[in-house]
Amino acid sequence: MDAPERVRQVDTDVLRLWSPAGRHWDVPFRGYTVRRDKMDQAIADQAVAEGAELRTETAVHKVRDGPEVVTSHGDVPAKVVIGADGPRSTVARSVGLPWPVSGPAMSATIDGEFDSVTDLFFGNLAPGGYAWIIPKGSCANVGLGAWQHFRGRLDTLFRAFLDRRGLPHLRGTGGYVPVVGPIDRTVAGRSLVVGDAAGHVMATNGGGINVAMICGRIAGNAAADCVLHGTPLDAYDPAWRAAVGDALATGRRIKGLADRFFGSDRLLEAAMLLLGARRMGRAIRCQGVLRGG
Repeated sequence: MDAPERVRQVDTDVLRLWSPAGRHWDVPFRGYTVRRDKMDQAIADQAVAEGAELRTETAVHKVRDGPEVVTSHGDVPAKVVIGADGPRSTVARSVGLPWPVSGPAMSATIDGEFDSVTDLFFGNLAPGGYAWIIPKGSCANVGLGAWQHFRGRLDTLFRAFLDRRGLPHLRGTGGYVPVVGPIDRTVAGRSLVVGDAAGHVMATNGGGINVAMICGRIAGNAAADCVLHGTPLDAYDPAWRAAVGDALATGRRIKGLADRFFGSDRLLEAAMLLLGARRMGRAIRCQGVLRGG
């Protein structure tokens, strides 16, 4: 699915990576930012146009054997259940699938004029993760995420980051982001999970939309094949791993290596100086950092 023009906000060409000491490297990284609410609505509209039934203000409480989905507005019988309900997935918990290892994150939208560069800030200002300023025209998404070991107060770090960048204090929204790749099993009985619920996130950059779109299509096809042709739902797991598994595994390995340096600003500064822009760019893209010079 191509993003409709109405959801696109700012075309971006550069990631600017900031070290703990304030050095920065510009990495070519073409893309665009989107209005997430409008993008989600566009996807929902397309699904409805294809025959899906959209139910709003309906919370899923659990999935029973059958399967049957227990919601805030009654029980819904199903032939296949796809859980795309985030890293703390109700579907996964109900059917015995694990949750992905996740770290805390929070962000806020701040009004103002921002250039088209996406800034990423590394160091103990965001332990094991990074802070970001993502331009969206007349505003920016400003946030901060940490690794899974963080046990402090993320809102304190967030306010400190806003102060450091001279940005106003706003109440951020918080959640969790998978940080070490996918879970081992993504199918249980007649249920499967996809997206953040499955850990379909690039460990080195926290990006999940592209991977979730790819795996979401595979999940939909697997569910349809199961219902229409009796194809075992277990076919879903090797299918998504064949499509994105190598990239996710590379990201996990790079993140594991990087975690050795993230505990110390001094070590992280030295590592960033040693790697340089090209190799850091490869790491962000979940590509091997020892290739390509």
